[in-house]
Amino acid sequence: MKIIIYPHHAIQLFGQKLITFGMSRQEVRQCFPYPPQELEFGNNSPVDLYLGMSLRCHYDIRDQLISVDIFYNQTCSLFLGEFNLFSTSFSRVQEIIEAFAQEPMVENNTGIWVCESFGLMVYHKLYDNNWLHEPVDMISVSSRFHQSPNMKFQKYQDVSYPFRREYSKRLAIVS
Repeated sequence: MKIIIYPHHAIQLFGQKLITFGMSRQEVRQCFPYPPQELEFGNNSPVDLYLGMSLRCHYDIRDQLISVDIFYNQTCSLFLGEFNLFSTSFSRVQEIIEAFAQEPMVENNTGIWVCESFGLMVYHKLYDNNWLHEPVDMISVSSRFHQSPNMKFQKYQDVSYPFRREYSKRLAIVS
């Protein structure tokens, strides 16, 4: 399965329409070939889990999509521009995201690295000598992230931040 990331705006499943932040839960569900497993996450926020696709969709209290977690899976390709973020090492993913966003990612001492202005969160569960050279475990795409002073990351409810087309021009920086 091929997934394309459009930071702050949407993800696209290969051959499907865009799943954009702010869509209703029902609209998101219509983009998938089978029903999700319904969960509650964190502060009782509703979540749809698509196990076969390694995706988790998070919704706000109005049942609008605010973020999508994409978990590493050998059958999944996750693209930012022309780069497959699941086919390379964590350190290379960090380089690619930082070049696109033109800002450093911030680590919160739990294996979560955040690119706040880009709405991306990258997670790696292992902290051994080789973790920088292994694939990431999960990438979360959000409409917007906010970093609080105690380094917990909360999602903004504002989904109006548009995807900026100039990101595609930055491919030359990281290729």
